[in-house]
Amino acid sequence: MQEIYVPTGQSYGFVKLTLVNSYANISQVCKYFQGIQDTFSAELETCETITQNLKIKCVSHAKCAKCPFYILEFNDVTQGFAVWKSGGEWKLGDIIASLYDTKTQLPKTGGTDTSSMKTMLFKAQNNKKHDPDAVWNSLSKLRVDWAKFDISGFWTQLDDLLVNEVGSRHCDSYAELVSSLQYRSFVVIALLKSKVNKNKQELISALERYNDQMHSQYANRGEGSDGGDSGNSESDKEIREPSLFDDTAELKKDYIFSSNQLATNFQKHFRCAAENFETFGVKKPRFRTPAPCRVTKIRGNSKTNLKNLA
Repeated sequence: MQEIYVPTGQSYGFVKLTLVNSYANISQVCKYFQGIQDTFSAELETCETITQNLKIKCVSHAKCAKCPFYILEFNDVTQGFAVWKSGGEWKLGDIIASLYDTKTQLPKTGGTDTSSMKTMLFKAQNNKKHDPDAVWNSLSKLRVDWAKFDISGFWTQLDDLLVNEVGSRHCDSYAELVSSLQYRSFVVIALLKSKVNKNKQELISALERYNDQMHSQYANRGEGSDGGDSGNSESDKEIREPSLFDDTAELKKDYIFSSNQLATNFQKHFRCAAENFETFGVKKPRFRTPAPCRVTKIRGNSKTNLKNLA
């Protein structure tokens, strides 16, 4: 398991990142994060770091700081990706509980107000077996960001849930076969699933944009260096290791490398100076075992010896 420590930017602190896996293309990366979203119903947001990596973090609830975040790193040599994960753990209960946290204020946007949203919700209803008032009463008691509310996705999810629950039983209204408590539960689940599904599409778009950006950037660099000196390009590829910090010549002293990267850099820049030393070795230093101490037995009159020592 490969681990590194990177600066947080706050009070010179560091955070540990663990390598999750390496992926050959962005489709595999998308599949990995979709699995997280399906398992934990998490909404994820991306932002680019100053080192041109992509940070992916949870934005589902007020306790997102306790959830792990991820760093997506592009490898310009293999054209693949590495996913790094911070500490923390996912808690589905916190995400569901956030829907009932009506005291936490949502960010103010220029979205639709609740009265017009109610009208739009009823107009979008295709299945007449639903009770519009029961649906709205359930939604109005939840923490809903109406500016991001996916009306079509919500109805699709609610229809699927109730059709699976009712099965082949005939009814004119779902209220005939489903209790009010069950109905409210289905509304909550439908809301959560519609939020996650919409976010999954947004995340895929963000990952694909990042993929296109990095491939285009390094392709342009390659074209610009065609006419230059490429005598050391092959040797650089052989000794270079994927790292969160790509430009080693411009690193600040606060940045910390992995142990393997330190070994690689040492062998690249200082091996010639160190070859004449017998103790050369970066990864496996040799230590000499000290010879055991010998205890000399004191001979002669013990009293005399004690006086001499005194």
